[in-house]
Amino acid sequence: MSDIDFLNDDILTLSSKNVIFEIQMRQTRSSLRDIDDFVNFIRACERKIRTSDEYSRFKAQLMEQGLNRDQILGGIESDGEDGVTIEMHHGPILTLFDYCAIIVDYHLAHDESVTTFQIIREVLDEHWAGHVQTVMLSKTPHQLVDSGEMFIHFNQARGNLNAFLQKYRDGLTPDRVEKINRYIDMCEQFDSFDNGLFDLKNTITDWNYDVALERMKQ
Repeated sequence: MSDIDFLNDDILTLSSKNVIFEIQMRQTRSSLRDIDDFVNFIRACERKIRTSDEYSRFKAQLMEQGLNRDQILGGIESDGEDGVTIEMHHGPILTLFDYCAIIVDYHLAHDESVTTFQIIREVLDEHWAGHVQTVMLSKTPHQLVDSGEMFIHFNQARGNLNAFLQKYRDGLTPDRVEKINRYIDMCEQFDSFDNGLFDLKNTITDWNYDVALERMKQ
């Protein structure tokens, strides 16, 4: 490790005379300007979250609280005897990728640098705070939801999406606002209590999207 130099800069850069590239530990607007780099960074955060022990503990706690059955097919329950597995689906509106990306863009909008460890910690904290919507599903309904063949009303999910969006509003991009509004429009076709989410539709279109607009100009 003697060939590796630590550059005492704000973005924590590692350098070595044996390689031509430097490793930047903290990511910035500039380093995540390219959409492929941005997506790869988010995917890395997403993978680490899904494989973390804390993520498993969060799911286990939900199941201990009674969320141990399919919320679409209520008769299917995870009992450890018949091989049925209940999976935790992020949604119905935002995926785990969306949650990670919104938090990253929120920090970039405030000219802050980010690391995977920081984003992982923050996303998991939002899970524990109850700000991330999840739905418990068995394998087949989960596959149908992921493929877009099954529609889940957001009232079927656990989690205060409104609180999350209000907290990270500066990380919302035009495409994410459109995605949210499109799903709300679908939910409005059903006579159901909306927990105040419909009120967001009238406000989020006025929010700023500095990070997204900058990336779209590249």
